[in-house]
Amino acid sequence: MRKLFLVLAALFLVQSMAYAEEGKEKGKRFEENKLRVLENLGKRLGFLNKFKSCVTSSGSRQELKSCRMTNKKNMEAFRADRAASKEERKKLRTARKEEREKRRAARKERRE
Repeated sequence: MRKLFLVLAALFLVQSMAYAEEGKEKGKRFEENKLRVLENLGKRLGFLNKFKSCVTSSGSRQELKSCRMTNKKNMEAFRADRAASKEERKKLRTARKEEREKRRAARKERRE
């Protein structure tokens, strides 16, 4: 009886440590997401500052139009890049979800 109790206790300890490792991974993803958002904000602010300085220094309607077109091209390229990275993140999320489902199914089979 004691041996059974010790085996079960060890099993629960190992299982909880595995879940703790999973939790650390989530914290890591949070930090990566936070850095990515801050990087995107920095890029966007850079575009806006360049646009502001261009508009401020423009002396004619044609120069203002040129500033607007340049800013539009920069922002379109930025948005396209973000859309591509969004698709990549979506694929990673799907892969993680499938992996979770496999682990859950394996655990369920072991219980039965």
